[in-house]
Amino acid sequence: MALVSNNIVKMDWNKDEFLTKKSKAMKGVELFIAAFRVYNRENDTPITITFNAGEAFLWVEDVEEDYHHTIPVADQIKWIQKNHKNGGYPDEYDSKYVAIADGNGWYDKSGNFQKELGISDEDAADIVARVNDLLPYTNAIDLQ
Repeated sequence: MALVSNNIVKMDWNKDEFLTKKSKAMKGVELFIAAFRVYNRENDTPITITFNAGEAFLWVEDVEEDYHHTIPVADQIKWIQKNHKNGGYPDEYDSKYVAIADGNGWYDKSGNFQKELGISDEDAADIVARVNDLLPYTNAIDLQ
């Protein structure tokens, strides 16, 4: 597994699951789009966490039906590469988007949602740490 190597992120990120694009307006600048990490739940089934620069969320088929079944990384990447236009992937207005955490921690402070998803305390802390690792991308940054 190749890891992302730049002067921005400090944690290990799989290069194949870390999307950036070259800025058309600023030569030599790459803009962060999204990153993904698959965690194993306590019942050993996978759950994909999607990250943008400032938040971790679930990207699901239908939040009304079942937010436990996240869209696989490969499908998310294909969709973003085909449709991404200025942040054009699920956001808080989309029925496929379930926000779970930002750099301050999980939105559900009770821990009930984390437990319902089957995410361990260690993985929950890792998710918040990864949001913080990506915070420098909230501004356009020269990666060269």
